[in-house]
Amino acid sequence: MNCLAAFIKRFRDRGSSAPSFIRLTIAPPTITKLDAYRNDNGTAMIAVTVDPRVTKQQRVRLILNGMDASGANYIFDAPDGNGIVAPANDSQTVCVACPGAHAGKYLVRVSVDGVESELTMSRGAYTDPSVLL
Repeated sequence: MNCLAAFIKRFRDRGSSAPSFIRLTIAPPTITKLDAYRNDNGTAMIAVTVDPRVTKQQRVRLILNGMDASGANYIFDAPDGNGIVAPANDSQTVCVACPGAHAGKYLVRVSVDGVESELTMSRGAYTDPSVLL
């Protein structure tokens, strides 16, 4: 029985006739660390550490928005299973290949099952998290 079902059962068992509402909130993932490097083939790789942890079954995407004059934007999918190796079922860090991404500075967001991390603003402009490729 999942948490929500257990909550509803416990509420019903009390015999309360008072109306109630359940509102679920989905907290966006938070990027806690970014590392960028180029692999032996010259492909940009970004290791993104997120909170909460991601599982093998979740869909993780990396979103890059150019901060320079080119304004290049990219979306890259994490590898199958988010690169999580058995026996682990989840991980806090996912490494995403960014083939074709040009050198430059990018704002970085991560999307986990369609829920995107947030950007930070300073003086009316988005500034972080960012990465230099």
